[in-house]
Amino acid sequence: MFFGDRSIFAVEFELDQEYNGAWLLGKFCYWIRGKRVGDYELGTSLRDVLFSLDTLVQNNGNRTQVELFGLSGRDLFTRLDGALFGYERTLYDEVAVKETWARFNVVLPVDVFDGCKVYLVENLEMSRMLFRNLNKVEVQEEKFEKGLFDDVISRAHQELAILYKNVIKNS
Repeated sequence: MFFGDRSIFAVEFELDQEYNGAWLLGKFCYWIRGKRVGDYELGTSLRDVLFSLDTLVQNNGNRTQVELFGLSGRDLFTRLDGALFGYERTLYDEVAVKETWARFNVVLPVDVFDGCKVYLVENLEMSRMLFRNLNKVEVQEEKFEKGLFDDVISRAHQELAILYKNVIKNS
């Protein structure tokens, strides 16, 4: 199933034929400007994806931070990544906690995304998505209309919730 537009931002997932009941084994990834982000072929538990999406959906409409949005792509990625995952204290650690910068981290903590980082920061009109494959140095950036990510994530979450409820109900 696809939600969104692969040429801008989309979510793709499919349930395996042998999905192992409530585990909902399947495949999941993001599409950003025609590039697949995440190891779709690896597969994962779509139940775990569903539960992880809960946090992203709760933060819908809450990823606006004008100061961060104004930074260059490299500076924005480095600042967020350093404050959220850095092994050394940075100048921004306290601010990151106070302003809950974790809401800008939109990669799910599931195995298919182990090799990626994805951040989303918005201003009043636009979204900036920065992403990087951990095997590469280059940070990629795409801009698109504010609210698009929230819409796509909400629709994918809703469909996964329906799948999960149906499996639980029929168990």
